[in-house]
Amino acid sequence: MSFTLQLGEKAPDFELPATDGKTYRLSDFDEETLVVFFTCNHCPFVVGSDEATRKTVEKFIPRGVRSVG
Repeated sequence: MSFTLQLGEKAPDFELPATDGKTYRLSDFDEETLVVFFTCNHCPFVVGSDEATRKTVEKFIPRGVRSVG
């Protein structure tokens, strides 16, 4: 499936497994701002960037932003 959302447009519901072993649905976060990031644990460059991404997202937690990845 390929599509482009317009700014402010709501994404369709989907579910994905996360690195914590849980499966999340977008609708689980219906009224929240959510950052979803995709990762892998076998590439050292990705593993390194994951830490930077987590630190960046943590700065937005006080503003109500949640992350799954």
